[in-house]
Amino acid sequence: MEPDELPTEEEARQEEEDARHPGPLPVDGDVLFKTDPDPEIHWTAPHTTYLNGYQLAANYLFQKAQESTEEAKRAAQEAKEGKGNWPEMLPMSIEPWLVYPIYFLYRHVIELSLKDLLRVQKRNGWLSADAEKLIDTSHDVLELWNAAKPWVMTFCQRILGKEIPAFEAMLKEIQTHDPNADAGRYPLSNTAPKGKKRILAPSFGTVSPLNLSNFHQNATKLLNIIIWIWTLYEEMIQDEENERWWREQEQGGS
Repeated sequence: MEPDELPTEEEARQEEEDARHPGPLPVDGDVLFKTDPDPEIHWTAPHTTYLNGYQLAANYLFQKAQESTEEAKRAAQEAKEGKGNWPEMLPMSIEPWLVYPIYFLYRHVIELSLKDLLRVQKRNGWLSADAEKLIDTSHDVLELWNAAKPWVMTFCQRILGKEIPAFEAMLKEIQTHDPNADAGRYPLSNTAPKGKKRILAPSFGTVSPLNLSNFHQNATKLLNIIIWIWTLYEEMIQDEENERWWREQEQGGS
């Protein structure tokens, strides 16, 4: 907000009143869940909608958090220099309130992306029964990756072999700080290994508050690796189809 766009005293009082007594309120007949009639909403597969939706939401919230932080810094600097007509209460960054929701969104995208790697193996009959169960039961991103890795590395080793150890190290970090996928949702989270008695401790106790920019940057790198995996898989399938076509041509000409 620019200094000349600041609300008047009366507008400020009204904003405070609206914040303390917001409306509208529920009325008889209100329902939360309805099917959207727009046909454009129905064209994507549900799991794809979730995955893409969480990633878009994470990126959007991160952008808004950054914009808010920059605005707060600019306001503080201008007020210090006597520029503008800033009030005593300067704009505050919303980033501290968005750190953990954004973390949760990115973590969930990483989990869903790894499960998609397992789904394609399941569809082709390449996945063991034990690994198949992880799609519906596991939130452990390292466990999911270890289940997908043997297949992935059959076509990614040459291109991504040097980057995969760093990818795995960051997945291990997630499991160290958030082993049960609840640290982004609650200030106290379960730090006990899966299947063990719950041990509640402050979420991200040794790295709190999280550096949001750092997490965004490196979570993006994790997701980039998964995009590379899909690209290499598609290229492998295309190469196989091309080879099959040439064999058919050769056989037809002989």
